[in-house]
Amino acid sequence: MRSVNNKGLPLTPVAGKESLIAASSILKGNHNKIDYGHIPSNVFTTPPLASVGLTELEAKKQGINYMVNYEEMTSWFSYKRLKEPIAGFKVLVNKDTDQIIGAHLLRHHAEDIINIFAVAMNGNITGGQLKKTIFLAFPELKRINIIICIICQVSQFIATKTLWNKKSMIL
Repeated sequence: MRSVNNKGLPLTPVAGKESLIAASSILKGNHNKIDYGHIPSNVFTTPPLASVGLTELEAKKQGINYMVNYEEMTSWFSYKRLKEPIAGFKVLVNKDTDQIIGAHLLRHHAEDIINIFAVAMNGNITGGQLKKTIFLAFPELKRINIIICIICQVSQFIATKTLWNKKSMIL
């Protein structure tokens, strides 16, 4: 399928979805079209690098009114404990709609966490809606919940810039 279609990256899950549509079209006639949505991708390095959606350059080119939330996280206990030399995230949020338009993670478990952002983006879940999600109370997942709350709640971020104080990020 990848040789005849240039939508997205040549990823195994994409090819799997395309093969189901192709098989259905062969057996039942050409009645389904594939909806690619926002496809996350990963680079399996140490730490992993994961991305979904737009980059800053792409958002600028499209004229989107967006904000960038970025944090270098190596000072967090989770990364000191693992002795990771680098960890961070960058998330782009549409200021007008509170929609996540891009997420980029460099950290352990990035290949898993990026799927949370892909689901939110594909489901048109706003930052305010995502903020209501309660994650398991494991320390790392609790931290992720805090990150998502901060990243996605544009109006709260703009009104309360103190949320970005690193001391307030310590659990």
